[in-house]
Amino acid sequence: MRDAATQASGGADERRRSSTLAAGLDRLGVLDGPGLAAAWKARFGAPPPAALPAQILRLALAHDLQTNALGGLGSATERRLARIARGADMGEKPKPAQVRLKPGTTLLRDWGGRTWRVEVEANGTFRFEGKCWRSLSAIARAIIGTSRNGPAFYGLRAGGGNGPT
Repeated sequence: MRDAATQASGGADERRRSSTLAAGLDRLGVLDGPGLAAAWKARFGAPPPAALPAQILRLALAHDLQTNALGGLGSATERRLARIARGADMGEKPKPAQVRLKPGTTLLRDWGGRTWRVEVEANGTFRFEGKCWRSLSAIARAIIGTSRNGPAFYGLRAGGGNGPT
């Protein structure tokens, strides 16, 4: 357990970081193009890319300030981005992140002149028209009468918005 002096010191450090970040962001907000280019060169040691508009320079510098003050991406996000980058180097298309549906989520789909509603249950099933279903694909098949990828039908994967509504 931290003692009171350590807690007070930690709070003061956090306030100081927050104040420094706010001041840095305020400074960026008033810099013109040449000022932003100078800030870029001071931060990264080289002039900014010529084609970068001032607003993008400002956003990139603000992101850098925030990352330094508050920390960067989480390790899981960094690993996913590294996997995507490795795949891109080999010419692969990145796979979309898997959607995890929380219990209580309501999915809506307009199709055939009607809005179809599905509720996600706590046990991983789906409630549709008063009945529990084990998969969205079975529900999509019941709605349209042919085999269809349920997550795509409900817009959770690419390719679901095709077809008549």
